Order: sequence, then structure tokens, then C-alpha cells
Amino acid sequence: MEKKQIRSILMAGIFLASFSASAQFGTVLLSDGFENESNNWELFSIDGSTGFVDLSNGALNIDLESGNAFGTYYSPTSFSGHFEVEVEFNKDHGVAMALIKSVNGQPSPNDYSMITIKENDDGIIEVKLTDKQSGQQDVLDLTGLAEKSRYTHLLTGEEYSIPYPETARKLRILRHENEQFLHFYYAVEKEIDGELFHDWMELAPSKEWGTASGAYFVGLFSLEGNAQFNNVEVRQLPTRDQEDINTGFTITNRPYTWSGYTDSAMVVTFGGECLFSKEDRKFVFWRLTNNVPSWHLNNYSLFSYGFVETWDGGNPGCHEPMSDRLLAFSDLEIVEDNEVRKVIKWSYELVNPDYKIPTNNEGEQFPEVSEYYFIYADGSIIRKIQYAPKLDTGFRNWHELTELMLIAGGNKRPGSLLEYPSLTFHELDKAPMQFNNASEKKYRNNNKRLGATTLIAHVKGAPELFISFSDDTSTPNTHTGLPLNYEVTWHDRKHNFGHWPIHKESYAEPFKSGSSWPEHIAHTSLIGMGIDQGQDWKDNFLVREDGRKYRQWLGLVGMSEKDGDTTPEDQTNSWLFPGIVKMVDNSSSFIQYSHQDKYFEFETKPEKPACHFTVVPKTKLINPIIRIKQWGKKSVKVNMGGKALDSSDYVASIDEDGNLLLLIMGAYTGTVKIEVYTTS
Repeated sequence: MEKKQIRSILMAGIFLASFSASAQFGTVLLSDGFENESNNWELFSIDGSTGFVDLSNGALNIDLESGNAFGTYYSPTSFSGHFEVEVEFNKDHGVAMALIKSVNGQPSPNDYSMITIKENDDGIIEVKLTDKQSGQQDVLDLTGLAEKSRYTHLLTGEEYSIPYPETARKLRILRHENEQFLHFYYAVEKEIDGELFHDWMELAPSKEWGTASGAYFVGLFSLEGNAQFNNVEVRQLPTRDQEDINTGFTITNRPYTWSGYTDSAMVVTFGGECLFSKEDRKFVFWRLTNNVPSWHLNNYSLFSYGFVETWDGGNPGCHEPMSDRLLAFSDLEIVEDNEVRKVIKWSYELVNPDYKIPTNNEGEQFPEVSEYYFIYADGSIIRKIQYAPKLDTGFRNWHELTELMLIAGGNKRPGSLLEYPSLTFHELDKAPMQFNNASEKKYRNNNKRLGATTLIAHVKGAPELFISFSDDTSTPNTHTGLPLNYEVTWHDRKHNFGHWPIHKESYAEPFKSGSSWPEHIAHTSLIGMGIDQGQDWKDNFLVREDGRKYRQWLGLVGMSEKDGDTTPEDQTNSWLFPGIVKMVDNSSSFIQYSHQDKYFEFETKPEKPACHFTVVPKTKLINPIIRIKQWGKKSVKVNMGGKALDSSDYVASIDEDGNLLLLIMGAYTGTVKIEVYTTS
């Protein structure tokens, strides 16, 4: 492509070309590495600027001769629908990428949105949005809900929640079809413990304007001197996740889409053993939630039980996995994967949005958390939390273990998705309390030990979503001895927090950022629970192999039918107080009931494996799980109350050592007789 000089806007005829190639996320509509000379890029001036364009040797070079912004646009076609465009460039010096509206099939110099990078007068890299909307300069937010300061980031490396002195030399714009907003991103990187991590930061989004159909040309520009671009790609993205009603009980690492946003995830889907598999409910560890697991309820509702977090007066903001936007300290591992259960380990460290640890990076220890999710085929989950605090400085503070959060997409607000009441707080064997999360009622138990307690969220169009904990002295394996503190205080359905998940904007203040528009992803919190006492860490702790002190808690996570025969309270009682086991004969010996694994454990005789016993539950025995050691590779048959079960009523898995794991479907009361035997 020979150099061209322009002193007025040159327009070329539109030649519609078809590009189709699969990509990791979505479908590639345009991919140009500038390896060959091409006539696809036509010169474009927004304000009468002049300059030169040279396309050769794997780079697109744009030289600004005069004016403020000179460049080129991809002329064969405009792009519409739900898509994103991404470009690489060589240095943080006077570069810009724009979406230019198509007006009468041509790119309009009066209608564009441009993300720019240049040094300001103080030599600081400035990332900024500039636009024209129907000829008006720098409207940015036509709704008037966003301050203009949100459309500029100064990369000093010291701005709160923007700990980067430069970019990672990529720009991205997402045109979100359902929201009708444009989102503007720049890549960032940071070396942490000798390893370089990458992700994106985001300026405030901008609402589309006019009555056009949302067709845009892609433009690249120089704002001063020479700007060099190396690759550009446009991808059509999905607006919703794939349907998994027939996928079965499995773990899949794949691109996952929710409310029009796509990124990698570990997705657990369910089969016929789960009542809600036909409603396409799934349990997801998604990069755009910082791997914080959540229930996928539908394309506009996610529900999360939160994570461990703590606070430090020396550092602004929360120390939590929500703050780890680069996922430098967040790891996922599949520990176990069979027909009965999946076990996923999620490890993370507690940092604030500036990647500082408590006491302003003094000492060498990080607050570390390991969470294990024991996910069963029926949709029940045991959440095991292990927290090792930072104890090599004077830092001591309480820590939260769970926070029920509803995340709203699809142009909805969290409050509109919550029922009345939105929360049931039920200390078992006492009357439940209900909350609307509308500031009308506050609650704290102030270190009073409650024992077995279930928290139930009521979301429109969804099952009952619950998590249960116990600090009851009769269930010592479920806690570390300290009372659990619950509070419904600031938790309000009217809150629309926008700092997490999905969005990459900097925080408006140390602890939160509001979501300005109904189209903006937002979450609200219903209740929190944590540990207040014992912060001297002199007792009620365990010790790791490396000598670090830690504490451990178990919680039961699940879903329940509204007005169904089995309630969250039933499931909680079945987990905590499953009943007294008595062997019917000497075919096996009873070892224990494990709250962590939610199973009865036995050992049988390998020459003729069998297990016959009775159990009397406190209320109901729901979907009992049985582990039998030394079963071997024999077939499995089950009788309940003297009647043979069909093979569809239970799920069995035998590991490589010959140990049987068995999930029996059903809810049973009274004395339950269970017989497991083989015919081979």
C-alpha cells in the first residue's frame, strides 16, 4: 500500500467481504496482521488533520502531519450486532482506536467514540475517551449519570485501584448489543512475585446515541508523531451461554457467556439426579467473577456465596479475591472427578485493589485461603473454607466468611429480581426471621452462638438458594470453636454495586463503586457472616505442615424447590444430624459419618462385599451418600426398606483402589434400612 496524503476526507466505495473463522471467544469477522499490502484501509480525518499511512512489514504506520487525529478505517465493511474490536500497538505514545458510526453507508466524522493513549504535559500516560455525538464534541455520557472524570485514567502507578504506570499496549472496544452501550478497555500488566500478569482496565462505558442501527467502522489513529499498530481483530460474540440441559454431570473448562460477556470458566453442569438440571442451572467459576463461584440461574441472574475477606486501616479497600483483578493469586484445581461428585479447590490470597497486603506490605506472609467445593450429582455442595491469616506483623482483624450476593444483568437491577421477603434467616429449632433487605430491619447476633443456621435467598424465577453453617458444640468438625457472627445491617436491596463482577473500572472510593445505569452489571448483598472473636490466634486453630496457623469451616450449599417437599432446613438437618447408624449384620463395619464429605463410611469384606445397616435421621435423610472401602470392582445393587431400587435411583462410582462411592436418591423418614450388595 503506497503512502497517501490527505487534506480532506477520502471515502472509498464499500465492498462487502465475508470473513468467518472460529476463535476462542466468538467468531472472527476480521483479523489483519498487516503482513501484506492491502487496499482495505482507507484514509480518514476527523477534524481536517493531515498525515500519511504506510502498511508494510507486518505493521500499520500512521504519521500525523498536522491537526489532532489522523488515521485510517477498515473500508470493506462496517460491523454491527454484539461484537468487540481489539488492536495491538507498539508504544504508549499518541495512539487511538475508534468506532465510527456508519451514516448512509459511510463513516461519519461527526459520530465516533475513540479511546486514546498519550502523555500529558507532565509526562504521565493518560488513557482517555473522546467522542462526537451528532457533531457535538466530548458528550461521553448522554444520560448525564457519569462524571466526566470517569472517562480519563492517569497511569501514575499511584492512583487508587490503578496500580499501573503504563499499558500493556492493547486496546479493546465492546459494542454490547443488548445494553446499547460501548465499553472501552486498555490492557495492563504487573510483575508480581517475579511473574508477569495481564488483564484489562476499563473507562466508564458510553451510551449509544442516535437512531442508527448500530453499524460501525473500525478506525486507527495517530494523535502525535508516528503510531504503529501490529494486529487488529473483530469478533462477533455470543449473547448467552450454551444450553446444558443435556450435558450431564460434568466439569468443563470452556468459554462461558453471561449477559453478553464472555471469558474462560470452569463450568459444572448437572444431570437427571439434580432437580434443576432441566432449568439449565449450573455452578460456575468464571474469570469475570475473579473465579468467585456462583450459580448460573439464567442469562440475567447469578448468585454467589462470597469469599473470605478482611480489612486493614493502613490500606484502603478490602483485602479479598474481588480485588485481584489480574488473578495473580487465584488458582483452580480439579481434585476429584467421578460420577458421584466433583471436588474443586479454589485457592486465593487476600490483597487490596493496589495489590497491597495488610500492614502495607510489611512482613512476608500473605493471608491465604483454600476453599474446597465437594459438588454432588444431586446439586448439593459442601464448601470447606481454610483461612491462614497474616501473623508475621501486628495485623489482627476479623474476617468475613460468606456474603450472599445477587448479581443482575440483562438491563435489570438486583432489587427487581428479589422477592419479598428476600432473605430467610433460620436458626434451626427456632422460628425463622425474614428480611426484605430494604433498611427496615437490622440484625446482629453479636457473638451469641446460634448453632445450626441456614440462610435462604429468595430470587424471582429461581429455586430457593441457601447456605448453612453450624458452630454447634455437637458438630465440632464443622467449625473451629469460635462463634459465627451474622449481620443484616448495611445490606440493602437498593444497592447497585458496580465494582464487581465483570466491570474493570477503577473504584470510585476505597470500598465500592455504584452502578450508574440499569444496563450496567450490578450486585447487592443480603447478609454477611464472619469471625469476630479470637483474633489473637492463641487458640481455636489448626496448624499446616509449613507451620502456618489456620482455621476451617464447613458449609452446606444448595438449591431447593419453592414449596417443595424437601426444604433447605431438611437438607441442613440431613447433613448435620443424619442419624444413628446400626449394622444389621457383620457384612461391613461402620467407620464414621463425615460432615466434610456428607457420607457414611464403611469397610466391607473384599471376598464378598456387602453393607447392611439402618439409620434413624433427626428429620429426613435426603439423598444419602455412602462410601464403602474394599468394595473392589464388583457390581452394585441397592435395596431400600426391603425393596430393590432401579439403577436410575442411584449413582455409583468405584475408584482405582476399589472403594465405592454411592449416592442414593430420595427423602426418607423414620427408621431407614439400607442394603448395598453385589450380584457378581
